[in-house]
Amino acid sequence: MKKKTLLREAFREIRHSGSRFVSILAIVAIGSGFFSGVKAGCPDMKLTAGTFFDEQHLADLHLVSTWGFDEDDMAAVAGSEDAAAVEGGYSADLLAPAPDGEELAVKLIGYSADDTLNRPLLHEGRLPEASGECVVGVSSLDGGYWEIGDTITVHPDGEDDLSDTLSADTFTVVGIAQLPQYFSFNYGTTTISDGTLDGVLLVPESDFTLEVYTDAYLTVAGTEGMDPFSGEYEALTGAAADRFEALADARAETRYTDTVDEAKEEIADAEAEIAEGRQELADAEAELADARAELDDGWAEYYYGVETAEEEFADAEAEIADGERQLADGEATWQRNYDDYEAARAQLQDSRAQLDDLAAQADELEETLAESRASIDSGKQLAAGLQNIEAAYADVTLPDITAADEGTQQVIAGSAALDENLPALLTGYLTSRGR
Repeated sequence: MKKKTLLREAFREIRHSGSRFVSILAIVAIGSGFFSGVKAGCPDMKLTAGTFFDEQHLADLHLVSTWGFDEDDMAAVAGSEDAAAVEGGYSADLLAPAPDGEELAVKLIGYSADDTLNRPLLHEGRLPEASGECVVGVSSLDGGYWEIGDTITVHPDGEDDLSDTLSADTFTVVGIAQLPQYFSFNYGTTTISDGTLDGVLLVPESDFTLEVYTDAYLTVAGTEGMDPFSGEYEALTGAAADRFEALADARAETRYTDTVDEAKEEIADAEAEIAEGRQELADAEAELADARAELDDGWAEYYYGVETAEEEFADAEAEIADGERQLADGEATWQRNYDDYEAARAQLQDSRAQLDDLAAQADELEETLAESRASIDSGKQLAAGLQNIEAAYADVTLPDITAADEGTQQVIAGSAALDENLPALLTGYLTSRGR
């Protein structure tokens, strides 16, 4: 009875307020539908993301190290029982101007066609194949700053040398791709610019000049086919990450020890080179001192030779002066003889009786006159020759007297008529000056 009464009251209320009932019914229906959509949407989005990650082979863990990863480090990671697949990679955070002129912080990631993890999903164009090409990586929520055909020039933040990291600084965009490791609103943080990455570029791995890997990507054993959003997946990868951190600490200690040992060896080699250089410097200084001593001896010999030559030249000049005086005396004698000859001729005219005696005296006087004239001519020629020699060889030193011209040799040979020592003095003067 009570139930029927309640139903009648309910229907009566519905009839009297039908519009309100319809409104309430619509609100409830909409709320139920929205709740059902949200309830079903989250699993669908997780499924879609998980499928995308599996298809692009997203790495479970991304290892980074300030030391980098050498071949021994990569072998240690690959040898861990937690690692199913391991790949090394290169990356660098640099600055690049956007088309609108804004300075952007971008991460350059090395790409190789042989990579099996973190495969990019190409949207436009093609993947980089040659040096100087790049692909702009975009997340699912960001369209990027560049288009295909744009040129991007990168540079370090500060005074670092870019050639230590890359062999090229300008890249041409050849494609647009979605990267599985970047699917949120941002690209992560960085140590340059304002601390936030503005974009990601894939460049050929061969454009990097680094000696060690900067990144290590790996998949954890046992995660294949597992839901990446499940608690089991997080527990498995979290435990593996802890073990890899412990491994990293051990490898860091090893790398530190190896680096210190290498540095010590380089220091020892450098010290040995310095010691060798110092010895070479000491030897060079000794050779320089010997050379200076030889040079001093040479200068001493030179000055001694110059002084000797000057003395010999002064003696030769004195002998020349004596020769000139003798020549003057000869001319005076000739003049006297000539005067006597003239007087004799006058006497010859006065007295024919003394003709024979005067003729004999005339013959003798004529012979003396000829000798005197010859002496005078020879003396004049010798004086002229000596003056020519002094003018021609004032600044010239001959290796030997045979290098002199024929006239000079004749003058030297003829000087013996004045003094038998004069040829030797002239020869010494012409060949020993300046030595």
